[in-house]
Order: sequence, then C-alpha cells, then structure tokens
Amino acid sequence: GERVMWVRGGATLTIDGITVRGCQPADPNDTICDVPVAATADTSEDGGLLFLDGRLVLRNGVRLEGGHARHGGALFVNGNAPVTLQDIIIRDNLAAGHGGAIATSEEFGNLLQINRFYIANNAAEGAEGGAGGIAMPIALRSPRLILRNGTLHRNTSVSGGAALHIWLADIDEAEDDYGEPAFGFGNITVVENSSADPTAGGLFIEPVGEGDLLVNSMLVANVPRDCAGAGLAASVLDGITVAYTVTSDADCPLPMAEFPGNAGYSNSADIAVLRNADGECAPGCEPLIPDTPYALPGFLPNFNASPVANNLPAVVDAGSPVTSIEFSCESEDQRAVRREDRCDIGAYEFRKAEGANDSARLVIGESEIIDVIANDLRDATVDCDLLAPGVPCIEVVQPSNRGALIEAVIDDGYPTLRYTFNGLYDGRDDFSYRVNRDAIVGDTLGDNDIGARVAIDARPATGLTESRDIDDFGGGGMAWLLLACAGYLRRVRLRSWRSTGPGGRRIARIFLPAFAALTLCAGAQAAEIQVTHLNDSVVLPPSVPGQCSLREAIDSAIDKVPNGTGCANGQTGEDLILLPEGTITLLGPLSVGMSNRIVIQGEGPDKTFIDGGDLYRIMENRSRVVFRDLTLRRGNAGAQPGGAILARTSLILENVRIEDSDAATGGAIYLDFSADERRSVIIRDSVMRNNTSAGHGGALAMVAQQESHDIEINNSTFAGNSAGDAGGALDIRGFGQLRIINSTFFENSA
Repeated sequence: GERVMWVRGGATLTIDGITVRGCQPADPNDTICDVPVAATADTSEDGGLLFLDGRLVLRNGVRLEGGHARHGGALFVNGNAPVTLQDIIIRDNLAAGHGGAIATSEEFGNLLQINRFYIANNAAEGAEGGAGGIAMPIALRSPRLILRNGTLHRNTSVSGGAALHIWLADIDEAEDDYGEPAFGFGNITVVENSSADPTAGGLFIEPVGEGDLLVNSMLVANVPRDCAGAGLAASVLDGITVAYTVTSDADCPLPMAEFPGNAGYSNSADIAVLRNADGECAPGCEPLIPDTPYALPGFLPNFNASPVANNLPAVVDAGSPVTSIEFSCESEDQRAVRREDRCDIGAYEFRKAEGANDSARLVIGESEIIDVIANDLRDATVDCDLLAPGVPCIEVVQPSNRGALIEAVIDDGYPTLRYTFNGLYDGRDDFSYRVNRDAIVGDTLGDNDIGARVAIDARPATGLTESRDIDDFGGGGMAWLLLACAGYLRRVRLRSWRSTGPGGRRIARIFLPAFAALTLCAGAQAAEIQVTHLNDSVVLPPSVPGQCSLREAIDSAIDKVPNGTGCANGQTGEDLILLPEGTITLLGPLSVGMSNRIVIQGEGPDKTFIDGGDLYRIMENRSRVVFRDLTLRRGNAGAQPGGAILARTSLILENVRIEDSDAATGGAIYLDFSADERRSVIIRDSVMRNNTSAGHGGALAMVAQQESHDIEINNSTFAGNSAGDAGGALDIRGFGQLRIINSTFFENSA
C-alpha cells in the first residue's frame, strides 16, 4: 500500500538506468501488487510508483513495473511541472480507475514528452476514463503530449481508449472555457491494445485540435477499433492532421499525405504489416527484444507489405520523404538506430542489409570457417536455399593476395567461407566476397547484392614472435590502412577445423576483437574508375584485372558492394567513371540502381559516343547520374518512355548531346517523378536534336506527383525534335520551378 517516491512541488527528480518496481505479489506468478497505494496526508491514492508535484526526468533504461493505484498505475502527474521520459519501459501496472501506466490530473497544463519507449501490458479497470496506457483529462489548462519512437502494446481497459484516452473533464464551465491541448505523435506503433468499451478504440481523443499531428505511425489490430473519439473521427475536417500513417480501421481519418503507392490502402492494414524474430506477424505476435543498450521491445515493419502483392499498405521506405517539411521523420528509431532519409512507418526502422568490412585473426596454417556476413545482415536474414540449383549464393570476387584457397560453405542455407592457407605466412591478407541479393530475406541497400572486404591477420598459435611492419600486406598495405579507417574493421565469428584423425573435429573459437581504427585516416572519398575498352556485354564477363567496360564500371561503383570486375574499386559516394575516345555500342540498356550515384565523363561530345544502335534505351537511373562531355545517340525505347534516358531521380547533363533517339513519350529523356520526393534536373551547355516522340515531348517529357521539382535549362539548344502530340521540344508537367536561360529552340514540331 505504499508508493516508491513522491516528488514535491518545486523539486526535480532524475532517475537514470534504474528499475522501479512495486511490492512483491502474494502469488509469485503475478507481476502487479495486490494492494493499491493508499492516500497520505500529502498525496492522493494515485501513482502506484511515482507521485509528481514536481518535475521528473526518466532516462537510459528506466523500467516502471508492478505499480497499483487508483489512477496512474505507475505514474501520476499531479502538479504542473514538465515530465520527460526517454528510453523507458512501463509495463505490468494497474489502475483501478484510469491510466494503467500514466495518468495526469485535471490541473496539469505542461509538457509530457515520451521518446523511445515500450508501454505494454498495463490495465485500467475504471468504468470512466479508461486507458490502460496513458490517460489525460482536459479541463481549464492546455497540456501538451508528445509521443515519439515508441510502442504501445497490449494495454487493456474496461472503458475508453485502450492505449491512450484523452477526454474533456466534467467541469462546471462552458465548452469555450476548456483548455486547448496540443498533441504530436511521430513514428509510434499502437498494436493489439484492447478495450471492453464498444465505443472506444486503441486511441481515443475527444478534443478536436487543429494543430494536432499523427505522422509516420502504425495503428493496427486494436480492439474494438484503432481510432475513436471526436478528435479522431474520419469526418473531422479541422481536427488532427494524419500523414504517412497506416491503420486497420476504415473509420480513422484518411492521411492528408501518403506514400503514393498506398493511395486507397492506408486504412487497410492488419497486423501482418509488422514482423518479429519469427517473420510476419499474426494475432498474438510477440515483440522483438533488440540487442541494444536499453532493450526496448518492439516490431519491425514488414518489407513484404505491398498493395500490389497482398493488399497491404507499404510500410518500409513509405514514411515522409526527406524533402518533407511538415511531416518529417524522427531522426532515430525506438532502438536509437539512425533512420533512412525516407523513413519507415512505425517505431522501428528496418535496417537494410549492407556490406560492412570485416577482419579476422587466424592461426597460421589452420583452415578456418569465417562467418563474414554476420555484420552485413542487420535486420535481414539469409537463406541460400531460396536460389535455384547451381546459382552461387556467396562468391569471392577479389581473391586472396596470398593465394589462399577460399571456398563457400553452406550450412542449412547459411553461407560462410572456409579460408585455407597456401603455404605459411606471418602477416596480413585480404579478399572480397559478394552474396546474391536473391538469397537475402529482407531489403538490402539499393536492392543490390551485399558483400565487403575481409582483412586477415595471420599469427602463430603462441602469438607474435617478431615485430612486423604493417606495410607487409602482400602489396596491399594501403588497402589494409583503408580497411582500418573509420571503424570499418569489424569483428567476425570464426569456426576452426583441425584434423585430429579420421573425419577431424570442429573446435569452436571465441569472438576476436576488431583491429583498432587508425587515427590518421581520412574520410572516405569517391573513386575514379577508368573504362579501358569500348566493348559491351549484357552478362558481365569473368574479371580480368585492368580490363574495364562501361557496364562493369557502373557495377563496380555500387555503394558498399565489392567489385567483382577488372575495374578499379568504387567508393561510397559519387564515383567518377572516365570514358575513352570512341563509340560504345550497347548490347542492352544500361541500368543504374539505387545507392549508385555516378558521374560518367567522356573526352568531349565529338569524341565519346554511347550508341543504342536504334535497338535499346541507353540508360534507366534510380540514383542521381551526371553525364558530362559525351554524346548519347540512337536510343530507342519502343513503346516505352525515354528513348535515351528514363530518369526516376535527379539528372544532370553538362556539355552533352542527345540525338536521333525515339520513344513513345520523351524522345530523348523521360522524367518519371511519380514518387513524392523533390528532385532536380540540370541541362547545361547541351544539345538535343532530331529526337522523336510518338506522344508528348520530342526531346523531354515528364510526370510529377505531389512534390515540386526544379528544372534548369541553361545555354542549351533544342533543334529538330518532334512529338506526335504536344511539346515538340519539351512537355513539362507538375509543380516547381522551370528556369530556361540563354537557350535556343529551333525547328521543333508537334
């Protein structure tokens, strides 16, 4: 019957990394105190663990568990001081009235801010007010509630909202005299909360507030519905603004802005838009327990959710775009993981698989199995059994500098590499590997293969016997230095094989620490990749050191994917591909995927030519591409748009000619800007001539939705282009800025 703490008025209490727990229940299987706290001379019978008249800060893994009170099973905010909670877990608390986890008094008019949280399994048994999670009555004051990067899960109530209940208190005042609360909810997940009240829902908000915001969030599988109350009614025009949010409740407000592909599906979600450690969620799905400092449970967004594939709204990369001002994503997720420029919807960001350079220390002469991809997978998994027979799952794309034999070992669908010494050496070696994208379950960076470079440090079993120079690296001393830079050297798991008679036996080895990063390293820079010949092959040929085609150069420039060609290694950033003088006649269209920003530079538009042969479009790009000092000619997209270039993101042309290309629309260039991200196009010192479109835009056409885009045409010439419909030279659509400066349009027709 006694609480843990009372924070007096004017005082400030900070609790850091401590678990605050209620009494020990009589039944050891129970998690909540049998007896609620009692009133004292200074406090009411509210706040099972903490009663606040002063200011409170909880942070760094604080847990509030097992509290029992009239209102506010764990925490009751009685005064009018701000409350800040971050990286916290509030679970298994009980209120006989309202606010199983947290309740505020009618006198509260300050800020309650909760960031990175897991509030779960709290209950409210009151016939009025409800909220197994958070209860906030509104009277004469104007409180503010901010919820960011958190999960409200399996909270229950007898009445009112199961996870959150905000209502107008019963006071003897006119409606206009009530305070004007403000609410902001960003990147939260509200799942499987349940109220016995048929008029309630997961979230219940009664006040109608014009400045309230619910963005980049998931509300799914709450009973009896996700949204309830006048403030969350679908018919409210001047109430809460909802954007980039998905729900399983058709009565929730429609998003003011949404991922383009989710139109008509945003309120058609179910619990399958979430994932846990076992895969796609179904009713009763248990949360992940992350291996992070504060281990805040939660759910991953399901990368398979798709309006096209399964009639579910997309949630990965479906939050507000980086260019959004009104509805920006939180910078970190519930686990304090940095979010992508375009965030995922919900509290967890799906960490895409990407290559991370590794290091391993081996005993000279022993054959070792190295788990090279453990650092790469992040939230994804791998299953080599998904590939067709004969298709490699993991390959070595840059062989050992020491001539070691490196072989793939697949164990129950999981790929590793066995390293076998070719002779004995005391020193360093390195190699690079690549894992087939189709074996990865989950998203990868740029939807590319994954892989990285592995540095080997070979030492005698008894340790170093003599001092060795770091440059003794089989000719790869600079590569070793770069691997050590910026924390790129990571630890890997090793499994050792030793021959001890027939069959041998496997000996488990401990994790080995990564090599320390060198303090003199500079930041990563983009690479220069020199194309050495004019030939083309749609299927990349076997690597020949020093031999590099344009198509191979584009492949080697992919960010965080090791180079499997004879080209120079690309770096993370915007790599420069240098073309020689001459004509490259394509045998198929070029493609630049995501996470592959490049500059393609020739010797001049009268010296370097990329030719589609009147058979193929020259390029489709999903990362920004800069063309410079060259000519693109005779591209043909047939019945598709973009004869020379189909650009799905930003594009720059500098001293470029595009000529004699044909398409259904956009004879030379088609800008497919149908996504809701701001993009830019710059055409400078360039010429487009004799291009033809059967529809719109003899030289350039575009489609644009939702966001505005910037197009600049400077000191350029459009001549002799034709369109079967509109825009002999240009067909510009959508919003944004179009600037045409010092340019000539001559004999274009439509």
